[in-house]
Order: sequence, then C-alpha cells, then structure tokens
Amino acid sequence: MSYLVEMGIDLSIMIHSLDTPPDDIYVLVREELLESRLATKVVE
Repeated sequence: MSYLVEMGIDLSIMIHSLDTPPDDIYVLVREELLESRLATKVVE
C-alpha cells in the first residue's frame, strides 16, 4: 500500500479489492477512477 500512497492514490480503493471475492472482478466506475486519482481523465 505504500506504493499507492507514494503515487497519491486514495487508499479507499482497497475496500473494493479486499471485499471482492477471488473469483469476481470489481470494475471501478468513472467517478471512482477520478475520485481515487487512479485516472485524471476519462477518454471515451
């Protein structure tokens, strides 16, 4: 998680990764990508 902090990523994204069962995939929606700073711009 220190890498996420170093990159300025909101650690709240870890909630999804910890809550998602191993055989499922959680796809972040546009708002989550932008709010967590995993993305700075969404291109259609």
